[in-house]
Amino acid sequence: KADGRINLDTMVIAASPLTMKMLLGREQDRLLPPELAALARRHEATGQLEATVRGTLPVGDWRDANLSARATLDRGMIAQGGQRMQIDRLVADWEQVDRVGRLNGLRIERTLRHATREGGYRYWGALDAQIAWQGSLMNPTRGAEGVGQVELKDARLEKLPLGGAVFDDLGDAMRADRDGKPANDRAKFVFRFDDDHVRFSTIDAVTSWAALRGKGDVYFDSKLDLRV
Repeated sequence: KADGRINLDTMVIAASPLTMKMLLGREQDRLLPPELAALARRHEATGQLEATVRGTLPVGDWRDANLSARATLDRGMIAQGGQRMQIDRLVADWEQVDRVGRLNGLRIERTLRHATREGGYRYWGALDAQIAWQGSLMNPTRGAEGVGQVELKDARLEKLPLGGAVFDDLGDAMRADRDGKPANDRAKFVFRFDDDHVRFSTIDAVTSWAALRGKGDVYFDSKLDLRV
């Protein structure tokens, strides 16, 4: 569904708005820009995607677009680091001007769940994020720039983010004692992207069984340099 016009001289689409609905993980992935389609395949993304876009989109290179967009993913699944994340509903607002992207108001509604082999869920919660990021979608771990803040509320964390093996073992030991209790864990991260790593100025995660506070660097090759 589209409302707009195309300039045949410059091959630029003016969308006001353009709405697209598709199923990720199917042949419809080819409707996405090549870089986004490759990213979706790399993370084995599936689900019902709906996106509404306003602005100008060059036909030759979507990265030169100046636009605002809202994307909604329902009943989604994303793979990362050998783990599969189930997302009931994700809503994200995206702005892009002069090849600088800004992610505003990312929200995972109802649940964010990491499925275990036993069929249960390692964690869930409501996620809010404000992130300004610039970099290549084909190689986001090199030359990235930007800042961000992420907060997780009304959550159940059975693993502390960035906590390492010690906290993982402690979480496993405390898991049975947490069954049936309210989900009121929380976490806050303030950070900036710095080429090949993310520099955290605030790491603050609090659960009913442990807390983690500190700052430091997390490299995209999984190396950690944290002070907690």
